[in-house]
Amino acid sequence: MSETVLRQTETGFGVSGDMRFSTVTGLLNESLAMFEGRQMLEVDLGAVDRVDSAGLALLIEWMRRGMKNNTEVQFVSMPDQMKEIARMSGLATILRSV
Repeated sequence: MSETVLRQTETGFGVSGDMRFSTVTGLLNESLAMFEGRQMLEVDLGAVDRVDSAGLALLIEWMRRGMKNNTEVQFVSMPDQMKEIARMSGLATILRSV
């Protein structure tokens, strides 16, 4: 298991490491303040190593938080494993990914 880190960027934040059941609560808590006062927020997922369904649930929660704060959330560099879980779950069409 790799260390999971959330880092702030100019356009939002990026995640590196694992997005799994054991890490998503910490990632959510760290990310909440980054939604405030933004019209657009990019979430860079290019450095995510491993993901499970909890990681996908976190993406949906980030989208929900974005809607609540009138912030458009866009996912950048989503790993193939995450895209496949989203596709198999029927969620690929609602997750905005570049």
